[in-house]
Amino acid sequence: MLDDPRAIVAMRELVLQWFGVDTLEPAALVTEDADLTEADRAALAQAMSAETRRFVDHVIDKEGADWRELLTAKYSFIDATMATHYGVEPSGEPDSDGFARVDWEHRAGLLGHASFLSGHHGPVHRGLYVRNTILCGSIPGPEGVATDSIPTEPGESDRSKSNKRMEHVDCRSCHVMMDNLGLTLDTFDGLGRWRQQDAHGNAVTSAGEILNLSLIHI
Repeated sequence: MLDDPRAIVAMRELVLQWFGVDTLEPAALVTEDADLTEADRAALAQAMSAETRRFVDHVIDKEGADWRELLTAKYSFIDATMATHYGVEPSGEPDSDGFARVDWEHRAGLLGHASFLSGHHGPVHRGLYVRNTILCGSIPGPEGVATDSIPTEPGESDRSKSNKRMEHVDCRSCHVMMDNLGLTLDTFDGLGRWRQQDAHGNAVTSAGEILNLSLIHI
């Protein structure tokens, strides 16, 4: 059954839905780049999605395929648009569809794809996804909690904001379980580009930890 081309399509769509990247609307791309026009956003969203689909097809279709490679692969396949966006040079010549392999230094698997990082921006959304979907945890919504109760300062880093949430008496019980995970991806901006500083000049790191393991069901 897996030799049927339709199986590849079905498995690909399953993976894309699992990682929440089956649809990436241009409007979802945060405008961190002042020169990013609507046309740029549309082209970028299409290229991000195309990279992820090409990568997933490769992993699924390769001999000895292992689902863990979706999370650990230190490579991907990108076109010219994504090469420019990531600021990298592919390691080989493009194929007939314009995709070339690139080997990563700072990324791994689908969580390092711009399609995922753009669709889940910030430590909260990224950490919530990893906790609930990858680690099969269960963090409820913030019903009954004032989500605007923590003051922030102009130019404050995401890590500083997360630390405040993780220390706040009304917020910490949930945020320690998700912000810690999301901060491990803080070296990627809202458009999935690797960075050493945020837009305000704050240094960023990927330090984080998994807490409350007893609440994860694997």
